[in-house]
Amino acid sequence: MSHVSSICLRNSAFSLLVSVFILMLTACGDLRESKVDGYGLPVVQIEMNSETLGLLLGQVTSKRPVAAEVKMQGDVKMKCEVSFAGQSSLNDYRKSLNLRACKNHPSEQTRFRLAAQNRDKTTNRAILAYEMFARTGMTVPTTELVSAYVNHDFLGVYLLTEPISSEYFHRRGIRVADIYQSKFGNAGFRKEFSSNLSEAFDYEGDGKDNYAALQGVYKTLWDNLSDEEFERRIEMQIDVDNFMSYMATAVYTAHWDGFDNNYFMALDKTKRKLIVAPWDLDRVWEKAFEFNPADFLSRNQLLFRMMTISSFRKVFASKLDLLLENFPVEVQLSNLEMKKAHSQSALAMDKVNGPDLEASFDGFEEQIKVWNEKIRTFRNTIAE
Repeated sequence: MSHVSSICLRNSAFSLLVSVFILMLTACGDLRESKVDGYGLPVVQIEMNSETLGLLLGQVTSKRPVAAEVKMQGDVKMKCEVSFAGQSSLNDYRKSLNLRACKNHPSEQTRFRLAAQNRDKTTNRAILAYEMFARTGMTVPTTELVSAYVNHDFLGVYLLTEPISSEYFHRRGIRVADIYQSKFGNAGFRKEFSSNLSEAFDYEGDGKDNYAALQGVYKTLWDNLSDEEFERRIEMQIDVDNFMSYMATAVYTAHWDGFDNNYFMALDKTKRKLIVAPWDLDRVWEKAFEFNPADFLSRNQLLFRMMTISSFRKVFASKLDLLLENFPVEVQLSNLEMKKAHSQSALAMDKVNGPDLEASFDGFEEQIKVWNEKIRTFRNTIAE
């Protein structure tokens, strides 16, 4: 056994992806020219030589990129910087990948995420949920399931999605000044983070970190204002329709870790208000048996306070009604069945998710049914 393989075996945090890379380093040698099989899904194929693969393997925690050629959507060939992605997924059996600084995509998109979706054995939860967020009028990332390869080694079924960034908003005609990414489960607008917002949100913008827009919201929330003054200020600081679209859909999909984590906020230059974008939906419906919808309201203190205001509560209720009308349980189950049929052949070839595929989909169906009943009961408790 080679020295590299020995190190890999001793490191329990290495993923299936890394294991595949190691096999390629020790056995595959140069790139091959034979075609790869998508098993009914589009193919994303990352190509690099053995030396570059070795460099990538040494950057699991640092996430430093290496240069590679990426093929997708048939004839599309791009030069990209490839790196490991995510936080908790770095310790998972299979890791996610960032593709950045990509050149030559027809849409001029330069950033992509190959998300391993390790918490979702069906790999379809995020796609179902994004459709619901979009129906309420929100912008959502483009997403599709793909068969992912490094050279000619099949990694499995991944979610190819579009990272939330300045490019994401620009491609949708939205001018943003500052982007805030929730982190560490600290982005629930709790008072203890009012003076240390960098512990709750990462910042992307021009130059020095600028948390002014968020600081204004925290001040409004925790200044003990009257209901009237709180309502007036929040309407000036936040796109209420957008915010309640996000929160109502997060409740509707049991996105339990999306109230203090797994979302972005950005300052819309045109509206001069903060807007929300959903992200990282692989755990929606996961805890349908453990939680009730009302449990989620207090996970975000801004939402909790806004729900005490009649006008805001009506917006939330209208979004919930929209989802109940357009995505009743039978529609959700039908959509899931179609997505299962579309991805089943590829998932069956997936070494991680294939063995328990039927049980995974059956469990997901039960979660949808149980949560829908809880949502209907919850809707009757919302006073308008």
